[in-house]
Amino acid sequence: MADRAAPKVAFRRRERGRAKTELLKLQQALPGQGVSSRPLSSLRYPWFKNARRRSRGTPTERRGLLTLRTTFSLSAFSLSVFQLLISLLMHLSIITPSYGQPDWLRLCVASVADQVAAAAGAMTVEHIIQDGGTPGIETLPLPADARLFVEKDVGMYDAINRGLEKSTGEICAYLNCDEQYLPGALGKVAEWFALHPEKEVLFGDALLVASTGKPLSYRQVMPPSRWHTRLVHLATLSCAMFFRRSCFEEGIRFPVNYRMIGDAVFVHELLARGKRVGVLNEALAAFTFTGENLGASEAARAESAGWRNEVPFPLNKTGPLLSIHHRIRKLLEGAYQARTFDYRLFTSDSHEARRDFHATQLSWKWPSDFQEVKS
Repeated sequence: MADRAAPKVAFRRRERGRAKTELLKLQQALPGQGVSSRPLSSLRYPWFKNARRRSRGTPTERRGLLTLRTTFSLSAFSLSVFQLLISLLMHLSIITPSYGQPDWLRLCVASVADQVAAAAGAMTVEHIIQDGGTPGIETLPLPADARLFVEKDVGMYDAINRGLEKSTGEICAYLNCDEQYLPGALGKVAEWFALHPEKEVLFGDALLVASTGKPLSYRQVMPPSRWHTRLVHLATLSCAMFFRRSCFEEGIRFPVNYRMIGDAVFVHELLARGKRVGVLNEALAAFTFTGENLGASEAARAESAGWRNEVPFPLNKTGPLLSIHHRIRKLLEGAYQARTFDYRLFTSDSHEARRDFHATQLSWKWPSDFQEVKS
């Protein structure tokens, strides 16, 4: 009799051991790390399939596992709801430095305002326009969420810093007059920061367009490298950059001693201070080639060369190697592939509503001829 009972006892012990192991795994993963949401009956252990069989684990073990699984599911659900609520309550501040571009400014403001209207209170956005004294700027019609400040400044980056000092948003960004946010961009940004509370800076993809809205290029972003930014060039676009207010409160400012490359200096400082960055490979903004963009001017190249020369030898000679490494990263990330893309923009002949555009086989290349891209 004892010989016939021995296999059953051994079997029950093995199954109880498996139950305890599964319980331990669930307990370790309970904070939110990788537990399957499959129903209990789909697990491979046989005692999950028929809870009534006495030899398949004790009732206490079964109840404990079921309670733990339910607790985990509720915890994951609560976390998702919490993250959703955080994104809905997110407050964003957009700074636009302005001087002498009222027509472009009107389109820029519209690209922010229509997203706020579409959100219907799901997020709050303040748009601060920091103007350096454009004649007649006070007559420009502005939506309720936009605030205009007219003050003398010493350049674009001084205007951005002044606007950031006036802002109150948890997430900050700046958008130049000749740039626009694409539909839904700010909602995606708010959701991304809610889902990534550990990240402090976000870089997104961007479109390059002509002054008519015609597509020119699609720029897929990668996490920038500190020394590539310093010794080669800035590989991100400011119109698709967002950062937490804590960065500004810690004293990171746009440099007022540069007129053209302050974006690169600002990103370099973020990376030098160890700020945690992330990327969102979706087009968030459009950068317009107006023929007056300063970033590709001779003055900008001179500023970049002077900034690079401040790096001591031999580190300042590693630019070519960093450039090769960067291009290999882009190739592996798929940044060189052609894109077919639909987008909507405000244009000079449609400043009340966005126009629809379709891009086929859109290149990744940076346009070099301003006269060509203006058409």
